[in-house]
Amino acid sequence: MSVVKIINQSGGTSSSGGGGGASLTIENRSSQITGTNTNFSTSSEFVSGSTMVYYNGVLQIRNEDYTEDADREGVTFALAPETSTKVVIIYSASA
Repeated sequence: MSVVKIINQSGGTSSSGGGGGASLTIENRSSQITGTNTNFSTSSEFVSGSTMVYYNGVLQIRNEDYTEDADREGVTFALAPETSTKVVIIYSASA
């Protein structure tokens, strides 16, 4: 059985499913937006290639709209997100 996590309206998560499926980490990083910064950190190191980044609910394209940082502890946007927007990062945490 797989694990599913859903982003709720406040940017938090809820889980369903069970068993030994892979787990995703979902983080609302909107508090890091200043209007000029392009780098957004994650709470944990992630598996390379596992990030999904949403800007105001729109999935961004890896290596076009953002890149994963070499240390796998954050992402860098091509353009700084504007204030009053929402940035959510979903990733598989490194074991």
